[in-house]
Amino acid sequence: MPKRKPGRKPIKIDIKKPPSEITFILPDSILIPYPKEIRLKSYDENSIMMFKEYIQNGINWAKQERKNNNPYARFPSEALAVNNIRIKVKEWRENNYPNTTETSKYLLDFWFNYPRDKPFWFSQREAVETLIYLYEVEGIKNVSEIINKYGAFPIFSYEEYDKYPRYAFRMATGSGKTLTMALITVWSFFNYLYESNNYSRFFLFVAPNIIVYDRLKRDIENLSIFNEFNLIPQNWKNDFKIQIITRDTFSDADRFLPPEDEGVIFITNIHQIGFQKSKRKKEDILESLTGIPNPGKDPYKATSIKLWDILINYPNIMILKDEAHHIHREESSWQKYIWELNRKLIDKHNKGIFMELDFSATPKNERGELFPWIIVDFSLREALQTGIIKYPTKVIVKDAPPIKKGFKIEDLQPYIKAALERWRKHKEKLKELGKKSVLFVMADETETAELIYEELLKEPDIDASNMLLIHSNLDEWKVKIKEKSKEIVSKIIINGEEKELNKDLAVELVRNIDNPNNPVEVVVSVMMLNEGWDVRSVTVILGLRSYSSEREILPEQVIGRGLRKLFPNEGIDLERWINILEVVGPPNLLKVIDNLESLEGIKIPEAPNKFFISFVPRDDIDFKIPKGEFVSYIEEIDTERIIEKCSQNCQ
Repeated sequence: MPKRKPGRKPIKIDIKKPPSEITFILPDSILIPYPKEIRLKSYDENSIMMFKEYIQNGINWAKQERKNNNPYARFPSEALAVNNIRIKVKEWRENNYPNTTETSKYLLDFWFNYPRDKPFWFSQREAVETLIYLYEVEGIKNVSEIINKYGAFPIFSYEEYDKYPRYAFRMATGSGKTLTMALITVWSFFNYLYESNNYSRFFLFVAPNIIVYDRLKRDIENLSIFNEFNLIPQNWKNDFKIQIITRDTFSDADRFLPPEDEGVIFITNIHQIGFQKSKRKKEDILESLTGIPNPGKDPYKATSIKLWDILINYPNIMILKDEAHHIHREESSWQKYIWELNRKLIDKHNKGIFMELDFSATPKNERGELFPWIIVDFSLREALQTGIIKYPTKVIVKDAPPIKKGFKIEDLQPYIKAALERWRKHKEKLKELGKKSVLFVMADETETAELIYEELLKEPDIDASNMLLIHSNLDEWKVKIKEKSKEIVSKIIINGEEKELNKDLAVELVRNIDNPNNPVEVVVSVMMLNEGWDVRSVTVILGLRSYSSEREILPEQVIGRGLRKLFPNEGIDLERWINILEVVGPPNLLKVIDNLESLEGIKIPEAPNKFFISFVPRDDIDFKIPKGEFVSYIEEIDTERIIEKCSQNCQ
């Protein structure tokens, strides 16, 4: 990403949203946008105030609609162009998609207007509809056109992004980004096949790290997601000829294009678009799995066959980037390499990149500014409202010391005890359903993580066989204990067999932690882990950081790794405590969680609501939940009801 040009003003609109109760609706419910457009003539302090007033008026409108028994009214978006785009897409949808190709119209009807076993969520529907509307109906082909036609106010100096169509999708964690990417792939491929070459049959799915890559590979390889969700009309299936090439399988033979009626999907992580010249001195498995590698000065000029040499043979390729905010950073060279790919393609084929799509829950740059090319904004609030992710709740530890820099392990005890008690309650109930509960502990630094790990080893139901310690100073992901001042690799028991926890086994355990046969139940980490490590079984998060740093910590970073639903086919049930995520930690951590109220307008109720839990720490480890006016907890889970309704995913 190029450096900011002189005169470009930062686009960061901080709007505090008053919290409100969430009315749960079905995931495929169509949300209704604020019906008023906003088009200001300039971008200055006065315009910012007018835009904030517009947002507040929209929030008031949505709240009034709820009072009038319309739970589908949505809050306006802070993204520059989204509110005006939403109105146009709504009108277009209600008129049954006019002015599209016959192929697009057929697919839109097939996906969204006919009954199906697995209906698409509105988050996915809106993303696909908006892209088709802008590309086909409005003919929007670059960032400047998005800003000029739909922006709340004019901004400039983004012309460098006008090389080809560029769109961003702000989609909350768990809202189905991968399925959306698959739907867009089907749309482009069949339009290329049946309509014109103004579309693409070549696709590059890009992940920021190996964890996200694994998820993409699992869903796309063997066309699994296309078949599971019935993305292709029955009479078109024989025409859907797609070759899948992963970062593990590409070869020199892939330089040659397939026949004209066939397509290719490449799946890779970003660093394979280029390579470093020299090896890193020390292998860091944590960084390779969850981090963003340093691209080096000239990473794509390696001596062996590389993906770069293959991609320059695929003109008009569509690039779909998962967790795109990692790839799009000013200090990174990755965007430059994509633009270099575009230049090489034009030089060789007179056609460059067809389209670049950014998918992220937080599509912001390092200054916290939303990308101005965002066309869809499906918020965390809306993900909660439609019941597609767990509902976060607070666990208050009363009379416990605050955690400050330089704290001692004794200061952590009340929080550890509270989290263990909650985790054990979850384990007890979930065991009846064949599910597991994972406790995820976040420490502030390596030394603290190791102390917490050793402290937890003293618990009667925790040992080296069911706990992992993760931090970036480890050469391998391993369990680490101290014996006679020596660090040793621990043993772990899997299906009754004792094995040494080496690198490969550790990676496998982390990737498949939801598997009931995976013995890991507790993860202690010195970091919050980056996107991609989304474990359904995380039901309790214990944050033991001071959270006093000036660096902003987003609520999504704290709760993001535990938001995926343990029971995907169940909604949020606050009475039975189903699909609930509990967060335990010091006051500063809970302040971060409280920011959900102002950032998303999400009500986090306080006592005496049933899903608000309050602990009073005691000296004994196995303490009971105290009774009192601030404690309200419904323990009973209707296991028969869940077992009866649970699909194959829940077994």
